[in-house]
Amino acid sequence: MFPTVCSRRFVSPSLFSQAVPLARDSSPVRIDRCLCCEVSFAAARARAERVGAVSLVALQSHMDVGTGCGLCHPYLRRCLRTGETVFTSILEEDDEPA
Repeated sequence: MFPTVCSRRFVSPSLFSQAVPLARDSSPVRIDRCLCCEVSFAAARARAERVGAVSLVALQSHMDVGTGCGLCHPYLRRCLRTGETVFTSILEEDDEPA
């Protein structure tokens, strides 16, 4: 069965009984972790500070982060560069090149 589109949200028919609200297009984006490894950017930043890692490759040699799909790479690079740990806009590879 195909998902149902409900006010710009994709909802599986089986979820109707659960009444779980999904984000709308107007909701702010909050990106604060590597989803594949379940590591927050705050935890990654803290580890980077402890071990002196200043690049993603150096950080990855000390912890399992950014080793799945790679979508978190620009966020991790910006985190290492600026100290930011919560992002409210989508970053792409070109936004934070290696």
